[in-house]
Amino acid sequence: MLCVDFCEPALQHRISKALSAEAVVKAMGQRPLNTTTAHPLNSCESPMVPAAHLIDATAGLGLDAFILACAGWHVTLIEQSPLIHALLADGMKRGMQSAGSDCSAARLTKEALGRMHLCSASNSLDVMLTLPEAQVIYLDPMFPDRDKSARVKKIATCCNNCTERKPWETICCHWH
Repeated sequence: MLCVDFCEPALQHRISKALSAEAVVKAMGQRPLNTTTAHPLNSCESPMVPAAHLIDATAGLGLDAFILACAGWHVTLIEQSPLIHALLADGMKRGMQSAGSDCSAARLTKEALGRMHLCSASNSLDVMLTLPEAQVIYLDPMFPDRDKSARVKKIATCCNNCTERKPWETICCHWH
């Protein structure tokens, strides 16, 4: 069964450790210093700090976005595949419902999911034109060309078989 589970024990253990050691957090340069709890597109409580807004234009199953949200970023997720989008939306909903325990990892999960906003399933180029300015636009080629013989993780194989993505380079070439 394929599902998105932000409350999975291995992931909870991973986010309870040093987030600054995560490769995707390192790639952003630094963690945001001043953030609000809720993502600005989810709530109108307080204005967003522009330096903390990141657009994940190739959201996939949302793991990178979740790690970045745990590190303090407000992440707007865009996923064009209706199937992957539905899995991600379901995982975010279940994560908010089941992250009710008092442990620190559960609190961090709920806070992180509050800093994430999933846009409607659509092409990133179209959606980005409607979004507030972001400090970072994150593109992760989910299925890059491979010259290695090692098997790809089972979840990546399932996603690859379920989607027909345009190459991520298309997004880069058309975004000005």
